[in-house]
Amino acid sequence: MPVQRTISEALVEASLPGSRLLKVWRAIDWDPIAAELEPDDNARQDRGGGPTPWPGIVLFRALLLQHWFRMSLAEIERALAYRHDFAVFVGLEPGCPVPSGSTLCRAAKRWRTKGKGTAVLTRCAQIVEQQLAAQGLKVLPRRAPLLDLKLLRRRA
Repeated sequence: MPVQRTISEALVEASLPGSRLLKVWRAIDWDPIAAELEPDDNARQDRGGGPTPWPGIVLFRALLLQHWFRMSLAEIERALAYRHDFAVFVGLEPGCPVPSGSTLCRAAKRWRTKGKGTAVLTRCAQIVEQQLAAQGLKVLPRRAPLLDLKLLRRRA
């Protein structure tokens, strides 16, 4: 079934043809990951008071980018604000508010300690790796956030 593109994705693709980051985004079925994060989303929404919490899938995708591009939380916060492909990858419209570094830090800490057996963050990362591997893909972390991801196609 074809994946429906948002206007912002189409704009990013037009300005960044062949972006590996968007290829990776399309290669991943995000539903199982969202299901892993849903109990945490529901618990945070049930607390009441304060601003509406960021969806877990948005925070998880930002943490993936942080890992893949080896950025600090402050760097990923800034990158989400000025890199259209990063914003689209995490599920934000370019130019809209972005999660703060402290919000990302709290989510990562919560997901490292919650869960049955394996922490939620680890399980979600494993789902991503397994899905990419099933398609013969592997993301190699980069140190330079201005570069695109290095995406290896594994030989069968």
